[in-house]
Amino acid sequence: MLRPGLALVLVLSITYPFSTSAAPPACKIFNSRQLMRLADDCVWPGANTGAVVSVLGVQQASRPGPPAIAYDPAGASWHLPTGTSGAKLSYLILVGFQLPDPAGPDGFVPVGLAGNGQTSLVLQDVRITVDSMTLQQHVQYFQQLPGSRVYTDGASFLHVNHHVTNRMTWQSVGLLLATDLQDVRNTSVPPTTVDLTGKVSRKYSYVLAATNSTLVQQMQQVGAVSANVSAIIYLDTNVTLLKPPFPPDGIYIGRPLVLAGLASANTSTNFAMAINQIMLTGKYSYLTLDSVVIENLGPGDAKSAEIAKPLSISSANNFWALYFNRTENRSLFRNCTYVINAQVELDYYLYWSTVWRSTLPYFQQLAKFTREVIGITVWEVRTTDVIACSIGWPCTNC
Repeated sequence: MLRPGLALVLVLSITYPFSTSAAPPACKIFNSRQLMRLADDCVWPGANTGAVVSVLGVQQASRPGPPAIAYDPAGASWHLPTGTSGAKLSYLILVGFQLPDPAGPDGFVPVGLAGNGQTSLVLQDVRITVDSMTLQQHVQYFQQLPGSRVYTDGASFLHVNHHVTNRMTWQSVGLLLATDLQDVRNTSVPPTTVDLTGKVSRKYSYVLAATNSTLVQQMQQVGAVSANVSAIIYLDTNVTLLKPPFPPDGIYIGRPLVLAGLASANTSTNFAMAINQIMLTGKYSYLTLDSVVIENLGPGDAKSAEIAKPLSISSANNFWALYFNRTENRSLFRNCTYVINAQVELDYYLYWSTVWRSTLPYFQQLAKFTREVIGITVWEVRTTDVIACSIGWPCTNC
């Protein structure tokens, strides 16, 4: 019972998942436009989005990775304009948005973004912070889905290359284990603490965003683990992979490592004509490049020749920046674009594509090693001088 003259005051505190004492501002809405551009972190306004049907994050040099939008539990779901059949979110971090059971009818549609229930939603280059249970639900779902294109370490991240349901399309979407926004952004800063073995201690197996100044160090630290446990480094900007300072003995990659660019924009990786600099010689060494433009590859040298068979070191596009025995399967290029440096390189591929496609017995015998050893299954030449191929050892859907 309260004593006379005393009042009972209830203090309600709303905590936003931004790890800051001040509540972030609401996302600014332009009612006259269907596109909302976001440069800064903000709270999702829910029903108060006006005519917006597309939200695009904008890169800022002052922070790593995309801008973040936080879910406001007090807000209503996204209210889309009447007659809208589709909506899209690109290059954003979703913080605090719950994901339903992926096997359920609302699977893959973040709570608060359901629209009118009939709208098709596209998430492209979106990173979603999740708890461990949600991550495990989705990992298990994709493990049981034949032909799924995902990368995961099974514990801290799941990257979905492409997935479509009746209501949702995911393209380059990452589920990242994190306690809050700052936790996920901290992965972009190379750590300096070491464990008892003297190795750099890392909390997660993902990097939200690497840059020219951090990529080499991140690859060294993330990739040095010798284990059959995947890791992923996101690339949001163009990078020169071998920009100095570069370790004189190269970068050793001891685990499956993914470098993932943006699906919504060209993300260039410049290899600066480097040779034998990324070492894929461990038991679990494997490198995947996904959604990047590959530039400035150089031909091999005498050291490359030791591990080149059956490929030619004269062709730069055999990727001699990577050092591994070419009879082994150590690399995958998915949704990548090669920039060919010289006409002679293009002529080389045009010649072999003609040989490969020929029905004459002599040419079929000549191209036998490309089918049986290299494992080329499709080789098409377009009239625009762009070559499309599917090669078993390094290339899927080039």
